[in-house]
Amino acid sequence: MRVAAPDDIAQISVLLEHSFAYNAAHQPSYYKEASEKGQYPRSVIGSVNGDIYIALDEEVVIGLIHVEERSTPPYETYIPHKYAEVVDLFVDPTYRGQGVGEALVSAAKKWAASRRLDYLELFVLSENDGGIRFYERMGFETVSHNMRLLLND
Repeated sequence: MRVAAPDDIAQISVLLEHSFAYNAAHQPSYYKEASEKGQYPRSVIGSVNGDIYIALDEEVVIGLIHVEERSTPPYETYIPHKYAEVVDLFVDPTYRGQGVGEALVSAAKKWAASRRLDYLELFVLSENDGGIRFYERMGFETVSHNMRLLLND
């Protein structure tokens, strides 16, 4: 487990493409499979507000977590605080159930704690039952629901 470096971009991109396909399978009306040419991981690796941690088997990237520092909006109604958003978490299906996801979340927790952030937050597709169970086992709790009203039937 380590922070991703520019030399990891090609392997990260392949794993992200699998993640995109996974989301497309869960919500094909809103997500589609896409190629990743490295622009996304490159922008994170060069950022001061986020990092990508990668899990490796030998020299092969088998999992990743992208974590970003966020702040509450500057409105009177919010109690100002900073938190970490898990933007992406994906583990190669071959390696699931072996502690890789737990290790990635642990790395994100340490990253957030080192920045004195209040909590980790993430968005998970409602159809992703396995992901929801995983996050609940890791201690995540539902604090809100994202709802949608279609306007064009």
